[in-house]
Amino acid sequence: MRKNPSEYLSASDYIRMNRLGIQARFRGDSLDNNTNAMNTDRGQLLGAWGWAVNAGWRTDIGLYTTQLLNNANRSLLNDSRWKLLVDPNPFAPGTMDSIIFTDISAREREMMILQQNNTSEHNINFSGANEQGNYALSLGSVRDNGMIIGSQLKRMNLNFNGGLNIGERLKVSTNISAYNVEQALPYGGFGGVDPEGGASGGLLQRFVGVAPTIRYTNYATGEILPGPNDVTLGNPAYWSNLTVNNTNQQRFLGGINLEYTILPYLKILASGSGYYQYTNNNFFTKAYQQGNGGAMNTNRAASFNTSKTMQYTTNAFLQFSKRFKEHNVTALAGMEFYDYKNYVTSGFAQGAPTDLIPWLAAATPPNVQGTTIVNPAGASSNFDQWERIASSIARVNYSFMNRYLLTAVVRVDGSSRLKKGNYYGTFPGVSLGWNMHEEGFYKNFFLSKYITRVKPRLSYGVNGNVSSLGFFATSQVYNNAGTYNGFGGTYVANYINSDVRWERTNSLNIGLDAGILNERVTFSVDYFVRNVFDKLAGLNISSQTGFSSFTTNLGQLQNRGVELMVNAKIIEPKTDGGFALSVGANYYHVKSYAKKLPFNGLEGNRTSGFFVWDKNNPGKQIYVGGLVEGQRIGLDEVWAPKWNGIYTDPSTIARDANVYNAFLPYNNKRIKQLGDAQWHQVNPNDTIDSRQFVYVGRTTPQHMGGFNIASSFKGIRLYAQFDYAFGFVVLNNQIVRGLSQVQGSQNSTTDVLKTWTPNNPTATMPRYYWANQGRNYATDASGNNPAANLWEKGDYVMLRELTLAYDLPGTVISRYLANRVKGLSVNVTGSNLFYLSGYSGNFPEVGGVDQGKFPLPRRLTIGVRVTL
Repeated sequence: MRKNPSEYLSASDYIRMNRLGIQARFRGDSLDNNTNAMNTDRGQLLGAWGWAVNAGWRTDIGLYTTQLLNNANRSLLNDSRWKLLVDPNPFAPGTMDSIIFTDISAREREMMILQQNNTSEHNINFSGANEQGNYALSLGSVRDNGMIIGSQLKRMNLNFNGGLNIGERLKVSTNISAYNVEQALPYGGFGGVDPEGGASGGLLQRFVGVAPTIRYTNYATGEILPGPNDVTLGNPAYWSNLTVNNTNQQRFLGGINLEYTILPYLKILASGSGYYQYTNNNFFTKAYQQGNGGAMNTNRAASFNTSKTMQYTTNAFLQFSKRFKEHNVTALAGMEFYDYKNYVTSGFAQGAPTDLIPWLAAATPPNVQGTTIVNPAGASSNFDQWERIASSIARVNYSFMNRYLLTAVVRVDGSSRLKKGNYYGTFPGVSLGWNMHEEGFYKNFFLSKYITRVKPRLSYGVNGNVSSLGFFATSQVYNNAGTYNGFGGTYVANYINSDVRWERTNSLNIGLDAGILNERVTFSVDYFVRNVFDKLAGLNISSQTGFSSFTTNLGQLQNRGVELMVNAKIIEPKTDGGFALSVGANYYHVKSYAKKLPFNGLEGNRTSGFFVWDKNNPGKQIYVGGLVEGQRIGLDEVWAPKWNGIYTDPSTIARDANVYNAFLPYNNKRIKQLGDAQWHQVNPNDTIDSRQFVYVGRTTPQHMGGFNIASSFKGIRLYAQFDYAFGFVVLNNQIVRGLSQVQGSQNSTTDVLKTWTPNNPTATMPRYYWANQGRNYATDASGNNPAANLWEKGDYVMLRELTLAYDLPGTVISRYLANRVKGLSVNVTGSNLFYLSGYSGNFPEVGGVDQGKFPLPRRLTIGVRVTL
């Protein structure tokens, strides 16, 4: 289990720093002559915060434990769990406050929700073959208890593959798979808890960042308390046991393939496959207390939902394959049909009289009291997804003397997502290859001794896409509008454009494959250009229409990139079981451009971005962070304000007295205090606004790939696989949310201790304000547009897999197992072992704002394979 690398404040530092933060806020409001705000600031000291000394915290069920020391609670200090802090009063110079509190560390809280992740997997395989056919049967099971308390996965699976030769002309093969999956979600899915987290932060980030003074136990009685009335902040020992939920899924897959030989060079190929999935979810929430001292919620909400997915594909082709002297020709033509349907049903109710019957059937029927529906209930069923795709396909493969290779394909696809007249799209493709090493002139060339294989390649193809469209995107869908004046109603939720067409992507690929020293070293390189035409996207329209946008074909985008791959046999075994060593590596890089955009009357038809000052021409503005015709796409760019330093003496404040900060919440936007950030000005016009933002980086890795090392010796095999990504930035929002104190009570990482205070005047980070009042760490109180200084490089190298395996020699098996076992091997695999990265958070693999993603668990897998 990988621990969170961030260190959080102790309860003592947490209380002290937040009191300094409210003091800084108070002084800023006093400089603004805002009496009402100053009074509000004073009141926060007694507010409902984890660092405040609210009178409600003095009871045994108070949400937090912070309280002023007095004769009534002095005896608590005899309990080692209680601590004392003597701290200056933020608003009364010379007055010291004695505060008592308890401290639950971030590491303790982390251990409350994380558990050791154990996975057990078992497989048994049977196989056999003769001249008439073959079969392979696999039975398996997986059990995984998950990283978060309450999470679990169980899976049983069956896979069968078989083939049968019926006479000399007909071959039949089939595959069948069946799965049964049972899954439990963290906290039983209570409150829609999101482990990864959206804008408000993930479960790990929110829970670990709870105020350390939180009260999860009644220290007088030992009773477990719920904590805050929020599943992501509350006591896991309480909230994780409030649900009786289960999720079950059955999946069935099957297919049959027929091959009938009409003539030695002419065959009929046909196949059919199907997929069926049934998912059933049941949810029940017990009665629970809504936070420490809160009212009981006795709704006992119950619900269920089921989904049934069915799809099948059938096809039939005629294949011609014949050799004419040095010419090889294979041609195939036929048709394919795909059908997909999804049905959903659901129901909900509440008001069960007891927790002992966790089913919707125990709910109380709804009734109306006045104008209020008591114990509402409902049910629905829907045919919510449907698609059919009909395709005609033709393909030709041609080669001459194994030197010149040609493949040509054309397919015509029709989709039910589109309207008549736009159903079908035609998508051709062609590829050429030249085995240059087969040419006589090359064989006589001196390089042929070293570069033994050379194959240039060129391909061009067109693909179609409608997957970004809804299933009924070109048909008017009516939504349930509820009741009005006692009658049910429907409404149109979206503006429908029935004239949308296939989105098309043409791809040009230029490549080269090569082998060196008789394939001792092989490599391939590809350069590609992909153009997306008739891009499916939303186009904004006037709100007077009653809609905000509609989907249409607009614009042209382009991707240009390169892929490299190399493999080398460093040491080849000279004898059977001798030492062998090989390595491999790959690299990928791509850039995206906007080639054509919908006309909007603006230069370059720019959209989705904003203006900043040009650092190369400070008096001129440039458009960034969006789309402009002919320029690289900037949607993944990060632009942010940047501080050059902090104000450490009154003379620098006086020097910048006229600097206007548009982001400050004060009436006087020129207010500054000691310790405030000195903001960088690209254009030194004494105005801090979004135009002064600087380029930080991109959230998409610019360079990606991996490399591996494999070795073997006398049945011992060692394999290591690494992944890497470079050239992107990540924001650790655990740090930013703490520095900005966006929740009022949230604990902060120890980075807060590096901020300027009167007692820490040489600090390198700006003054800490409660609720980011001074806008030193973001442009608002919610933590938006955090400073460029807080973004980090996400560059990493990950040891993804390390495997050590041993195959027991046949001589040993024969001697000691009397050939009752044909083969025996054991292996030990470690997965997700470690990162080489400078990133401060858990998970550097995804750029952008990290809201507190769970780290990938380190896995140790021990396997044994026995062949009978």
